[in-house]
Amino acid sequence: VLETLGALVNVAPPSEEVIKAYESHISPYKKTLVLAIGGPTKAYFYTPEIIQNLIHHLDRVLSKAPMNLLITFSRRTDSATKSSILQWASKIPDAFVWNDFGPNPYSFFLERGDFFVVTQDSISMICDISFTGRPVYVAKLQGKHRRFEKFFQEMAKSGRMRWFQGELELWKYKPLREVYRIASAIKN
Repeated sequence: VLETLGALVNVAPPSEEVIKAYESHISPYKKTLVLAIGGPTKAYFYTPEIIQNLIHHLDRVLSKAPMNLLITFSRRTDSATKSSILQWASKIPDAFVWNDFGPNPYSFFLERGDFFVVTQDSISMICDISFTGRPVYVAKLQGKHRRFEKFFQEMAKSGRMRWFQGELELWKYKPLREVYRIASAIKN
């Protein structure tokens, strides 16, 4: 039995079509913050207070340094959360929200993001972002799950993630490439 830290992901670079569709939405002269919002699960759920707290922390970050802001939602994102984020983002001049039209920009967001804020409910998105080796900030939600908590402890201990509290800084860590480690173990 081989144990993994999180999901097995292999992030591919964006296609030319995706790059052409979205590169005009970011300024090359600014850092880029990617906000990835998941959705409620059996273990974690969203409340209006949690979303308002997330927005407050994001406002704090954006007031300190102008940045490109790229926002994506998962298929699980509930309408109330989506509405609150969309309403807030409409007031941010350099925000781009993918609205499910055009090619999926997720690979572009992963390639171009300097900082990532992702909600606690999605280990897959956290692993995708950790594949890049760039700062991963996890926004806390309400709820708890033993397996998820163990994952967060290991990710924090290895320097791959930090809890989002309205501050961003660049740091380096060894990218999470579990897919290669497991493939090598199986091969040998």
